[in-house]
Amino acid sequence: MRGGIAIAVTALVLATAAAAQDACLSGDSTLGDQRAIATLRESTDATCGCAPAVGASGRRAFRRCAREAISDAIVTSALRRECLSTARKLYKDATCGTDRVACGGIRTTDGEVRCRIAAASGHNQCDGKPGLVETACTAQTRCADVIDWTAGTCLDPRMQGPYGIGVREIIYTKDSTASPGTPRALDTFIWYPTTPGAGPVNPNFGGVVDAPLDLSGGPYPLLLFSHGSCGYPLQSKFLTPLIASYGFIVAAPPHPGNTLAEFPACGSGAAHSTVPMFNPSDCTRRLVTRNLRSPTQVMPSKPSGIGLKSTMRALVPTSAALVTAPASAPARMSTTPKHALSRMQ
Repeated sequence: MRGGIAIAVTALVLATAAAAQDACLSGDSTLGDQRAIATLRESTDATCGCAPAVGASGRRAFRRCAREAISDAIVTSALRRECLSTARKLYKDATCGTDRVACGGIRTTDGEVRCRIAAASGHNQCDGKPGLVETACTAQTRCADVIDWTAGTCLDPRMQGPYGIGVREIIYTKDSTASPGTPRALDTFIWYPTTPGAGPVNPNFGGVVDAPLDLSGGPYPLLLFSHGSCGYPLQSKFLTPLIASYGFIVAAPPHPGNTLAEFPACGSGAAHSTVPMFNPSDCTRRLVTRNLRSPTQVMPSKPSGIGLKSTMRALVPTSAALVTAPASAPARMSTTPKHALSRMQ
């Protein structure tokens, strides 16, 4: 018995020692480090604040406060010593106590995401250079958030865009590709920009049901969301309404025969064999726009200045869905690389 206890204690000691030797945010210590850094940041923000200031004194005061908080966390073992440099960098790459801005960047050659703290104006301002597209992320105070949450685009999936979100359910009927003459009903959900505060948001659909289209910001690009095998149009409510809030119309049709409602048959080889035949034809721009532009649907029959921008069949794959991306998008989205859109899903 004593031998068993001794072995267990030795194993625990060795495991603890191994964790202590892990580099920050690596190995068995990854989750614990993430939680410790998140807790440190929350407490430091509450204690030190992150208000903008002009001059060096404000930045010095913030850094002094942050250093003290980090030191206390190390002394009390709330933060591993291996994470000391990581914690310091979190506050070094911050705009707190300054009038500077977090500058998100994407290298055009390989899509590498970057961030730096830039001046609000002058020679070090956030204006990019050859081979690097930069955007001033005024809503972010730390480069860590610019990289982790926006992939350098400044579009934070935790934050809604400037538009309200309207949603409408429309049943489209098209001729079956496999069996001409047989109608194929597509119960499609459409998210679109509406005015903020247009009505109560229905949590089941992620928008204000049948809200009026915001006529002030068009024309709006059209994105077609194609769910994966055994999926359904509402599967990505964390994504599709969010995109609409940034000035897009997002249409999500189902693929009958390959939806979750037909499980487990939807996962069969027979169902998968129909995907190349049905799914692309379910997501044709002509089908959607023809129905959108009617007096009873989302858009007027003759939209004046609020029409749909052209789309292209550029699919952005994820583990569960495909997104048909627009050929042109508003300037605030035009530099978003495909991989960044994928990360948002």
